[in-house]
Formats: sequence, structure tokens, C-alpha cells
Amino acid sequence: MYWIHEQDKKYYRARVACDLTGQLGVSKEFGSLKTARARRMFTPVSSRFAGAEELDKVNRDRIRHGYRVTLDPLEQLLKAESLNQ
Repeated sequence: MYWIHEQDKKYYRARVACDLTGQLGVSKEFGSLKTARARRMFTPVSSRFAGAEELDKVNRDRIRHGYRVTLDPLEQLLKAESLNQ
């Protein structure tokens, strides 16, 4: 999922993924839309269901703080590249 805060020019991205060791968790990335800098966090979870619950919590929190869900530019780029192949 991808959220932006238009007034503050911030973004937040979260998804269920595996880290380099194969641990399932929720990967979170957030930063400014103005720079390439970002902070990343990884929260281990016990199952995909637990990961989905964590994403739901993140979604509620982001909306409460003035963010809105939008299309992830990274996913848009990957889809466009796969269509061109």
C-alpha cells in the first residue's frame, strides 16, 4: 500500500514481504516526496494473516494522520515494464 500526505509532501509505503533471511514481515518505508531519502523498518509477523492485520493498522493510522491511499509509483513502473516485454 502507498499513502501520500499532499500538504506535508510525505509518503509512506507498507507491504507484506520476506527479508533476506526469509522471515515474513511488514516492510515499511517513509520519507519526503522532495528528496530520495527514506527510512525503512521491518516488523516480523507470524503469518500472512498477521501481516494483513498489521497493514490494516498502518492504513488506519496513516488516514488518521491526513494521508490518502494512492497508486504506488514503483508498482506502476514495474507493471509498465512487464507490459513492454
